Amino acid sequence: MSGPRQSLYLAHRRSASSSEAIPLAAGLVLALALALALVHRPLFAAALVLAVPTAWLVTRPYGGVALGTGLLLTLPYWQTLGAPQVTVLRLASVAAAANFAVTRRFRVQAPDVALFTLAGVIVAGWLIRYDEPHVGRIVSTELTPLGFYLGARSVPSARLPLVMKITAVAGTVGASTVIYEFARGQAVFVDSTKYLWNATSETVFRPGGIFGSPPGAATVLSFVVLFGLASLYYTRGGERRFVAACVAISAAALALTFTRAGLIAVGLAVIAFLWLVRSPVLRPLRVAWFAVLVATLYVGLLPAIESNTTFQEGVVRPGTLSQRQSYWSAALPIAGVSVDNFVVGVGSGALEAPGAGNNAYVPSELATSPGVIENSLHNQYVTTLVENGVVGVAALLLFLLSVSLPALRRARSTASPALGALSVSILAMAVIMAVDTALLHGPSFAMLMLASGLAVTAVGERARVGPRTERSLAHRQPEHPHARPE
Repeated sequence: MSGPRQSLYLAHRRSASSSEAIPLAAGLVLALALALALVHRPLFAAALVLAVPTAWLVTRPYGGVALGTGLLLTLPYWQTLGAPQVTVLRLASVAAAANFAVTRRFRVQAPDVALFTLAGVIVAGWLIRYDEPHVGRIVSTELTPLGFYLGARSVPSARLPLVMKITAVAGTVGASTVIYEFARGQAVFVDSTKYLWNATSETVFRPGGIFGSPPGAATVLSFVVLFGLASLYYTRGGERRFVAACVAISAAALALTFTRAGLIAVGLAVIAFLWLVRSPVLRPLRVAWFAVLVATLYVGLLPAIESNTTFQEGVVRPGTLSQRQSYWSAALPIAGVSVDNFVVGVGSGALEAPGAGNNAYVPSELATSPGVIENSLHNQYVTTLVENGVVGVAALLLFLLSVSLPALRRARSTASPALGALSVSILAMAVIMAVDTALLHGPSFAMLMLASGLAVTAVGERARVGPRTERSLAHRQPEHPHARPE
């Protein structure tokens, strides 16, 4: 090679070498900066390392929701990250809501209107009825999980199995923290001296792990168990065994919280799920044999269980139901003091702000029954009635029904494990709220928002497809199980 052709070749080589040198030099500079950051600012270095994969994940049609769910189920939700305002719950909600930015189409549906009507009622109850200092912070914290609903509304139904598997795996990490606390016999992730569920002479220690409380942990894990159960229908071989192990660990952690509402709700939800997907487990002969087994165990083991201290202190807990009924009896008359109280309530945050050390004004109706402020009412519907009146209760019930009923109908008609798990998890939450103020627990509310958003999107997509086309595609869609577990 000689002459002009050789000159062109050498020029091309020099250009290629210079173009290769630029990214190499940039990489060396980045490596040096990262090494210095690791020595002097490890948190900044970790953020720098995670920036690229995080940016890539968020651009996926499910990435923001996956990231937010992973954060929520693996870290204490109250933990701050760099600033007091940046908590794990808020960061997770923002990450989930970021998923909405990559959606290609969005059609407003009835549950969307019902949810934001409920949010509007809560905000109006603060601004109009109880505009006290710090109440705005309480209301904003309560509504933070709405980001999960926005993000879930943008997840394509084809990605439902993946999101459910991610939830089952991440939730197992959170479940492991509950088991770890139970093994230690004391609270590890919160101040053990202020923990309300420490062991006493009349009760056993009840762990909450990174979820902060046993009722909160039980509520979150109920979603994890049900999502994991649906994931078994979309996995095979070793992956299926891994998911089954995740479900078993989460179920064990749920049992160790000694939260009766969560256990009852999950038990009913599992039966409903098996019915929705037409599982052979519910064949009449198998149900009959199972009933015989339960009856035999009940007769044989009941005398031994009744005398067991752990069973009495952890599960039976005599007097707790009558105590909660006394709370409800004290709270319900407050809603009937006046027409205003009955219709719109005393105001959002009125039950929380005075007991949080904020020196907030206590309405006269509450001042006559200080117990409703000092103790949780252990009922989300009663709490909503007192704070937001029948308008708030109607908005809450309207949202729950507008999400769950269409999902139940669609799950039954298609035997979809994903839709079945979503619909029964929402119903389980509705049961839990009858004995717990679950919407005041950030992770619990976030899981409800996640399940609701996914259900609304999936039902809407199938409604546009049409029932005949949907049935014809059922055997080809990933929505249909590969193999159903016996």
